[in-house]
Amino acid sequence: MDEAVRVVTAFEDVRRYLGAARHASPDELGPLHRKHILEPQWQDCAAGGELEEYAARAVCEPIRDLDALEASLAQLEGSGVEGIAERAWAGAHAALPGPSTTIWVLPADPGNIFIRDFMRGVQATTAGAGKIWLHLSPPGDWRTLIPPAIAHEHHHSVWLHRHCHGADWKFLLNYLVFEGRACAFSRMLYGQARQPWTETLNPQQEAEVWQAMKPQLPSHSEQVMVKFMFGGVEGVPLLAGYTVGDRIVRAFLAGHPGLDVDTWTAMDADELLAASGYDGPPRDPQAR
Repeated sequence: MDEAVRVVTAFEDVRRYLGAARHASPDELGPLHRKHILEPQWQDCAAGGELEEYAARAVCEPIRDLDALEASLAQLEGSGVEGIAERAWAGAHAALPGPSTTIWVLPADPGNIFIRDFMRGVQATTAGAGKIWLHLSPPGDWRTLIPPAIAHEHHHSVWLHRHCHGADWKFLLNYLVFEGRACAFSRMLYGQARQPWTETLNPQQEAEVWQAMKPQLPSHSEQVMVKFMFGGVEGVPLLAGYTVGDRIVRAFLAGHPGLDVDTWTAMDADELLAASGYDGPPRDPQAR
């Protein structure tokens, strides 16, 4: 059977949430958010996904600024986002075939500065193989950022579909390479698209973070993975792991030009790191 994509928007669900929330107390917004926005699509868009629990954190809090949410919704409705997402998935799927996929499009919390400013209005999440979410925060150039975001998440979806076997894959090095490969795939398709999460470290920070990470690379601890991937705690810079993961895969691909995407997608993370030669940023020959 040919794989297909289905784009599901939460726009009508958000309208129902807005209608109920405007007559509710602040304490009632959480249950209304779950009832009207999450529950209608959860079974198709999240349930059973390999990363369902992780992805759920991105939508666990209700949006409280109802006027701003309604303004965002008005800009998204009729914007053509469904077609943009479908075409982006088709392009990514042509380059790296994967499972049939549902893409869930939701307005992001307008008060989320990280999505609005740092991510320039687009944050994508993979809840599991064939389950991609798009959180959108207009205005801005969010339309142009959807294709590279879809490509990134499509790579996650394909890897989970093909190579995720049991819980043993959840360790720090694999997480680093998981993200680095997705960045590389997106760059392969959309080379000019900026990926700000790969630019969060200067050379000194990269060297320090890598030295701190190295003893923890085999760690299955969620606390360790969150600390190094997302940063912002214990002196680890924001999104440090995403930048380091990107550096590892860049180094590997630079040393293996022409290697096909299926091959480097399938490689074991330990094997890829060893073949990359990565051991932190290049040392300054002037340094002593």
